[in-house]
Amino acid sequence: MTNILHNRGYSLILRVHPYVSTASHNYYQYIGDNLWVRDITGKVPSLVRWNHLVSSVVVDFTNNKAVEWFQSKLKNLHEQFRVDGFQFDGGEATSLPPYPTFTGGLQSENDYADLYNKIAIDSGLAFSLGVVSQLHCHLPAFTELSSRQSVWGLPRGLRSIIPAVLSTGLVGYPFTLIGPVGGYAVSSGRPDRELFVRWLQVAMFFPILQMSVLPSDYDDEVTSIAVKCIQFRRTVVLPKLQDATDEFVASGAPIIRPLWWLAPNDTNAHDIDSEFLVGSDLLVAPILEPHSDQRDIYLPPGLWTDREGYVHKGGKWIYDHRSSLSKVAYFIRMPELRQ
Repeated sequence: MTNILHNRGYSLILRVHPYVSTASHNYYQYIGDNLWVRDITGKVPSLVRWNHLVSSVVVDFTNNKAVEWFQSKLKNLHEQFRVDGFQFDGGEATSLPPYPTFTGGLQSENDYADLYNKIAIDSGLAFSLGVVSQLHCHLPAFTELSSRQSVWGLPRGLRSIIPAVLSTGLVGYPFTLIGPVGGYAVSSGRPDRELFVRWLQVAMFFPILQMSVLPSDYDDEVTSIAVKCIQFRRTVVLPKLQDATDEFVASGAPIIRPLWWLAPNDTNAHDIDSEFLVGSDLLVAPILEPHSDQRDIYLPPGLWTDREGYVHKGGKWIYDHRSSLSKVAYFIRMPELRQ
């Protein structure tokens, strides 16, 4: 299977985490080697629940033997099964057992994430990290947002994505992985049709576009919309992302930017968290509400061309701008007014 994927030009990325099910043979095989974080007595492994694992233990990365064991598992997947990289999930202090005992000791439970991320980076196979702090801005991997739900609103739905990406970019994480288009549909099996399309029209402007549900799982219209989004991403968005990435390397400027980045004294620009910039030239104003095909859009000062080629003077609102389900509002800043 891996050979087939590679021959078709795909890379294989797997999710891994530091939790081991108590039903696993690994748990019983190494229970006497202190590979797992122990309880307050320091004598027995402490149990936690993480996602689908009802009963699991946590790998003790303060134990060198546990680090070697974990790294050997990654190496085996890479060399034997030709896995190209890993998304490192978990590792949060909140996912540790209460009153944990570590072999090497930790000054703070928050330091566990630092150990976990170091192992991830040292593997040379880290695609994304699931938990980060100000210490990790320099690490060469994507930063993954906490799981988004298949809903429209706050705090974990479509409406939450743009503020989260803007915030992570401003504090030093330019490459943010927002999760699959449509979020995680826990009960329904797949996201709502309209939500899936509107989510795609946001995600297509970010560095990584991830899908766990195919557009063809819906109907021909959704498939056609998705194809056009991908084509637009390839021809227009990716060059803008590359330019913004080069600027990040040179100056530290975020790739996805708030509107006030162009107008720091503009109070309207400061209030808006439902629009964003890709670099400094591409402004995106997606539909974020259900059963809607229009919204108000604010443009920072300058001249902007819309998707139809019409020119708009910035520093003003465009009221009731219409975007049918197949369209997303975007504007490109005219070059003669760039600073």
